Amino acid sequence: MKYDRKFIIADQLRLSYIELNPDKQKTIIFFHGNSNSADLWHLQLSAPSLQSYRLIAVDLPCHGQSESLSDISIQSLGRLMAQFVIAISNDKPFTLVGLSLGGNIVTEMLPFVPLPDGIVIVSSAIVGTEITPSDIRSTALSEAVLFSDKTENNQVALYFDTVLHSDNSGFVELLLEDYYSTSNVFRGKLLNSIVEQRFSNEIDLIRNANIPCLFTVGGKDDVIGPELLQDIRLPLWKNKIHGFSKSGHFINLDQPEEFNNLLYEYINSTHNHV
Repeated sequence: MKYDRKFIIADQLRLSYIELNPDKQKTIIFFHGNSNSADLWHLQLSAPSLQSYRLIAVDLPCHGQSESLSDISIQSLGRLMAQFVIAISNDKPFTLVGLSLGGNIVTEMLPFVPLPDGIVIVSSAIVGTEITPSDIRSTALSEAVLFSDKTENNQVALYFDTVLHSDNSGFVELLLEDYYSTSNVFRGKLLNSIVEQRFSNEIDLIRNANIPCLFTVGGKDDVIGPELLQDIRLPLWKNKIHGFSKSGHFINLDQPEEFNNLLYEYINSTHNHV
């Protein structure tokens, strides 16, 4: 299912987003990963258990129907998306959910937004003193597809077929469509910014927020190793990282019912959500 987009201006940039249940008092804001779009979250936006919340999923700059940003880095994306959150939250409680690169962006925005009720990091290797980009598990295929502006079509199709562990073939089509709608200079600029170390100590940002965070990992994730964050001291909800044994990188697509139930349980338990 695809949803109609709304638009908002943040720092003179036109951003596209999906909004459901606008009259609800508490908001969940979803951030997708590298070369995805807000449509990545369609199984969460349609989840019956989450309909008591205002649901927002945004197209990152250079993705989906959002305008392109010339200065590409995890830090610049975090600051820009912080402005989006401030504008869209209407001074009401919100929870931030980020997958892969979206998880890094969620952590980067923490110094610039009011303290959220909850933080959910999905299949994301947040970096810091204990973890650097070189520590992140990756394959030659994932590096070529996610950090190159010139990749053979067969490699892109193989990548998404490899990282998904769902039987739904429509998910590969969705991810391919999002990939090719992403600005053709985004991935190369993102890589250059990582090489230049234009990112924060995200682990410390999570620690400084000092609220219980839901971290989830896929047991079959070949992009982010499920063991990467196990020994890092973090403010974890229920004092553990939650694993999904049947999932690869896209937990929300591979095991949507289990993911949605856990997300609901987390949000319902943090800060007395009802």
